[in-house]
Amino acid sequence: MGEFGLKNGLIPIARESAQSQAGSLTPMSGGHGFGTDSLPLAVGAVAICVVMVAAFASSEASILAANKLRIQQLAEKGDKRAQAFCDLRENEDKMFATILAVENMFIIFGSSFGVSSAENILGPNHSLWLGFATIGTLALIPFLLEFVIVLFGEITPKTYAARHATRMALLVSRPLHAVINLLYPIIKYAFVIPSRILIVLLDRIFGSKESSPSITEEELRMIIDRSSQEGVLDSEERDLIHNVFEFGDTVASEVMTTRTRIVAFEVETTVWDALPKMIEEGYSQYPVYGENIDDIRGMIYLKDLFKAQVNGQYREGDTLEKYLRPTVFVPETKNVVQLLEMMQKNRTRAIIVADEFGGTEGLVTLDDLVMEIVGDFDDDQVPVEDFIQPLGNHVFQVQGATPLHEVNEILDIELPEGQYQTIAGFVLAQLGHIPDAGASLNYQGLEISVTHVMGPKILCL
Repeated sequence: MGEFGLKNGLIPIARESAQSQAGSLTPMSGGHGFGTDSLPLAVGAVAICVVMVAAFASSEASILAANKLRIQQLAEKGDKRAQAFCDLRENEDKMFATILAVENMFIIFGSSFGVSSAENILGPNHSLWLGFATIGTLALIPFLLEFVIVLFGEITPKTYAARHATRMALLVSRPLHAVINLLYPIIKYAFVIPSRILIVLLDRIFGSKESSPSITEEELRMIIDRSSQEGVLDSEERDLIHNVFEFGDTVASEVMTTRTRIVAFEVETTVWDALPKMIEEGYSQYPVYGENIDDIRGMIYLKDLFKAQVNGQYREGDTLEKYLRPTVFVPETKNVVQLLEMMQKNRTRAIIVADEFGGTEGLVTLDDLVMEIVGDFDDDQVPVEDFIQPLGNHVFQVQGATPLHEVNEILDIELPEGQYQTIAGFVLAQLGHIPDAGASLNYQGLEISVTHVMGPKILCL
C-alpha cells in the first residue's frame, strides 16, 4: 500500500513538472514569440527593409548626380520620365523630406524587427537562465544590422547610382514622383510644418544668421580648373569663366584708357578737320573738350557725323559742338559692373573717369569692358609683348605707356602699383619730376634708365 501510494504520488508530481516545463517552453515554437522556424521570416522582413532603403537612397543619388541639361532637353521633347525628373528637381525640398521620412521608417522598422526576432529566436524574453553567449550574441545584433543597412542600403546603391546617374534617374523618376505625391500630404503635416515651426523658434532664441553659400567662389574655381584638366572645358572656356569672376572685382582705373593716351578734340574743331583723324584713329567715339582735357564737354560719335551727312543735316563749317552727346563722369574706384549698368541706363558707350580733383583721369568704353571678359578681339592692336623688347644680357627696352601690371608679369618683377597705371607713371612717381633722356633710378636693385622723352611724356625706358 505504501509503495503503491508512493508510486501513485510520484506520477502526478512528475506529470505536473513536465507539463510546467512544457508550458514554459511553448513560446519557443509558438505563442507570443518566434521559434527557429521563424528565422526565414525574420531575415526576409529585414531584407525587404534594406531593399526599400537602397531603392530610395539610390533614387536620390541618381537624381542629384544626373546630367540636368541633357534630361531637360528630353523633357522639352515630351519624355514623361524626363518631365517627372524636372518636377522633382524643381521641388527638391518636397523630395528630400519624403525620401528621408520613408528611409528612416524602413531603417527603424528593420532594426526593431531584427533585434526583436533575434531575442525570441535565441531565448525567451526576460528569462534568467540566458547564458553569457546568448547575451553577447544579442549585443552584436544591432551592429550587424547597422553593417547590413549601411553597406547594402546606403553606400553600395548610392555609389552605383552616381556612376550611372542619368540612366537611373530616368528609370526611377516616375515611380518616385508617384510615391512622393502619395505620401507628401502626410509627411508635410507630420514633419515639414513642425520642423519649420521649430526653426522659427530656434531663430528667435539664438538669432537668425544668413546662411553661407553652398559653394564658395574658390571651390567653383577649383571645379572649373579640374574640368579643364579632364577635357570638359577647353582653355579658352576656362579663361572666359575666370574672367567673369574677376570682372566683378575690377574698378574703372584698371580698365580705362589713361589720360595721356586719350584721343580727344577741341570743341571748336570743324567736322571737316576732325573727320580724317577720327577715321585714321579707328575709334567710334571721342571725347570733346573746351579749354583743356580736364574740361570735357561731351562725346562725339562717328556714326552721328556720317548720319548728318547722309541726311543732309551737315553744313559746311559745322563744329563738333553741334553734334555733341552728353557724357557721364565716374570716380576711378567705380566698379565695372556698375559702369556697365550706367552705360545701359544712359544709353552711352563711353564714360569719363574723373580724379579726386574733378580732372580727367581716363576713358572707359564698352569695348574695354567686353575685352575684360572675352579678351582682346582687335587683330590690328599691337600685342603688349611688342612694347617690351629684349636687348640681351637681362636688358629690356620698354615703352612708357606699357601697363605696369604687364611689365611685372612679363619681366617677372614686382614693381608696386599705386596712383599710376603705366611704367612711365611709376618712374615719374619715383623721381618726383619730369626727367630728361638719360636720367636713371635704382629701385631695389633694378636699374631703370629713361631713353626717350617728348615734352612731359616718357616715351621709352
